[in-house]
Amino acid sequence: MLTAQISEIRTHLTQHDNVKGLFGKEMKKFLDAAEKEMKSEREEQDRVMELVKKTTDYYQAGASDDKGWQPLQLFAIVKDFLEMVDKVCVEITRNMQKKKPLVAVGGSSSPGMENSRAIKFPKLPANFLSDISKSSSSDSSDDS
Repeated sequence: MLTAQISEIRTHLTQHDNVKGLFGKEMKKFLDAAEKEMKSEREEQDRVMELVKKTTDYYQAGASDDKGWQPLQLFAIVKDFLEMVDKVCVEITRNMQKKKPLVAVGGSSSPGMENSRAIKFPKLPANFLSDISKSSSSDSSDDS
């Protein structure tokens, strides 16, 4: 859009002979600098979008090959994940604050240790962990 406007201004400048002199020279310098800056920004945008595509392909193999691929969808996924982690952290903090007086009353260090080891992430959705992670976490919970 800006490139089109720069081109339009340049066309207007060349079509009107009354825009000569110092203003015309300065405007031409400005347009040259603006075109150079737009080219630089376009190259930077291409570079960043290539990195986004590579990152998306890394975390979601083949996702960028889809026709309906949204380049910034990865950031929405990360945002949702971080919100989920934040909710879990808040819930864990609340649970620990509720259990804190019980540990202090007991006076024993081993029940406190059991409570800290027993904390899992019960509110995570079923599809959050991969099958491998589920089997390894269930193996480790059997050991407890």
